[in-house]
Amino acid sequence: MPKRYPIIALIVLLLTLVAGCGGPERTPTPLPPTATPIPPTPTSAPTSVPLSPSGVIAFSTYRDGNHGNAEIYTMNADGTSPQRLTNNDALDLVAGWSPDGGQIVFMSNRDGNLEVYVMNADGSDPRRLTDTEADEFWPAWSPDGRYIAFTSLRDGTEELYVMNADGSDPRRLTDNDAYDYFPTWSPDSQQIAFASNRDGNWEIYAMDADGNNVRRLTDNVAEDSEPAWSPDGTRIAFMSEDDFQYQLYLMNADGSDITQLAIGDGDGWSPKWSPDGQWIAFYSSRPGSYHDGKPFAIYVVKVDGSGLQQLTELKTQSWRPVWRPR
Repeated sequence: MPKRYPIIALIVLLLTLVAGCGGPERTPTPLPPTATPIPPTPTSAPTSVPLSPSGVIAFSTYRDGNHGNAEIYTMNADGTSPQRLTNNDALDLVAGWSPDGGQIVFMSNRDGNLEVYVMNADGSDPRRLTDTEADEFWPAWSPDGRYIAFTSLRDGTEELYVMNADGSDPRRLTDNDAYDYFPTWSPDSQQIAFASNRDGNWEIYAMDADGNNVRRLTDNVAEDSEPAWSPDGTRIAFMSEDDFQYQLYLMNADGSDITQLAIGDGDGWSPKWSPDGQWIAFYSSRPGSYHDGKPFAIYVVKVDGSGLQQLTELKTQSWRPVWRPR
């Protein structure tokens, strides 16, 4: 059986977090030899990208002092006006938004095990969409609003499923002895990219929305995960691990032209695009790594690697930023 990706160990870590705990040791693997860093654009160079991003970002945080219970917040994309949406004795991890920005899909263990929930964008009317004895997580709402893809253990291994946006008619998309995580939809809702170790190493794959036509997009000795499709459908952002350092990369949607996103000294997790496709939000324990006992904070950076901004304080232990679509 191929080894599980460390992000699942991180979920376990979050369930019983003592800030700064590390993950299991693994044999270091080098980054892809074809990946070349994107140098930051000089600050004096003219650009059409605004100096600060706009919009609203949802995220999870331990800022309320209880490290066993993560809550979901929103904030402006410049880090101002944080608003608390959940308040309970559970782990609530934000995953995404409905296409109209009116609802948030998330995973929570508030009823015992990890399940998929939705709530209104102001935190009201939380509703459970999945209800099994197995853990179900990493939900992703299709851009056409009709479906939610997610990972489930209901059949014994971590497979990808899709269900109607109201939780009805769940259907299995993948069927293998490996682990399939982090589904992300193409903007036209016709394809799903995801991470899998089905070929022995963690790589990025894509398939049609019905589970057919699976193809491998990355192929290297590094461990690639958490893909995020760009709003225009031309590129995919993802993170890649090297010696416990998690860095961000961009590639064309067909897997070509892999380039490293220059984000300075420190790791980068869970890249998410801004609605205009000009910024990437991510979380990081910079400088250094969470394996060094560093807490997480949320950052944004332009897609050319310039304009890095920290949105939350490290002491708030905040992670998994997701931009509201509109």
